[in-house]
Amino acid sequence: MDWVTLGDRPDERLCQARNTYKVKLVPGHTLPTTEVLRAKAEEMSEQKEIDLVLAMGVAPSRIVFANPCKQNSFIHFANSKGVEIMTFDNEVELQKIQEAFPRSRLLLRILPKSGFKHHREIGNKYGCHLEDVPHLLLKAQQLQLNVIGICILDNASTSAVVWLEPEALLSRNHNGSKSLRHGKRARFSFHLLDIGGGFLGCSGEEEHFERTAEVVNEALQKYFPPERNIRLIAEPGTYFVASAFTLAVNVIGKRLESRDTPDQQNSMVESCHNTFRYFLNDGVFGSFLMFALLRTIKPTVEPLYAHTNPKKYKCSLWGPTCAGIDLILDQVDLPEMKVGDYLCVRNMGYYTISLYCGFNGMPLPEVFPYCAEDIWLRVFPEKKHPIAQAVSVNGLKLLQA
Repeated sequence: MDWVTLGDRPDERLCQARNTYKVKLVPGHTLPTTEVLRAKAEEMSEQKEIDLVLAMGVAPSRIVFANPCKQNSFIHFANSKGVEIMTFDNEVELQKIQEAFPRSRLLLRILPKSGFKHHREIGNKYGCHLEDVPHLLLKAQQLQLNVIGICILDNASTSAVVWLEPEALLSRNHNGSKSLRHGKRARFSFHLLDIGGGFLGCSGEEEHFERTAEVVNEALQKYFPPERNIRLIAEPGTYFVASAFTLAVNVIGKRLESRDTPDQQNSMVESCHNTFRYFLNDGVFGSFLMFALLRTIKPTVEPLYAHTNPKKYKCSLWGPTCAGIDLILDQVDLPEMKVGDYLCVRNMGYYTISLYCGFNGMPLPEVFPYCAEDIWLRVFPEKKHPIAQAVSVNGLKLLQA
């Protein structure tokens, strides 16, 4: 349960902002049932996610319906449940909301400035440009809708931007500040700003979060000092859950491509002509879909058990489906594996299970929660639970039967 320990750090480092969790990261699989994330589960995009969080006991007033393009039935559902805060980024959405839920409280979703070196373009679907803000606020005013603040667009592909290029985050908050001024001129009482995400959370990236927190606090102090009386929300969801899941995948098949001369530059790694093709019981139609969509991010794969033979080969890893595009990784250095061996993939806690589609009959991976006794007692001091003994395999803690 890494997220129990990690859950406190954003509150300590980002003390000016309330830190929230997007349910779509890992919906309904272990995480939201803890008190730590129950206090933060506020961002959701669909009706089922709202149902899940309401069932956890989260007050409707704390929920942000963060999809700027909603089905009419979902808007009516939010109305029936008292979920009043929702986002929009265009005129048609305003008209839909006015007809279905006129007493809602709205956040205008804007695009951050693009063009930074490490920023992947994400503005082809949601978010309005800064120059469109005055027009949309005027339209909301004409429809007698209540716009209470700004939501700044982000997604998983921006997560590396913040610490690589701090000016990207500063620009994001500067745009938010300008939009709030537009709201004041339109005579809206803006009091809420969602600064979005972009917080790394993989194992070994703790220093990146510290760096990000410094930049965030600098931007908040510069553009949103306490005297402005703006409630700030941050979304470090990836930080909470990225390292919380480790995937164990089984080698179900193997094919030798060729076995010629070794690479002279690295005697420990056979040349690219000497390859093994491994077939695994999970693939791009399952836990690895995000990596297929965002080719700039690659999973780190290693044998679950240490190998005595140090020789490695250039290998390719394939999923179990009949699809020819079910390629997980190519040209990855691994020792020779046997059918039945396991590979370990760390930092699989975000956009993995939630993207699983089950194509070709591939089953959903089973989740085995592991919690150290001291952390369990910290979260549930009054609840006793049978504590299993744990063993460590290649740095990976496993419950002992």
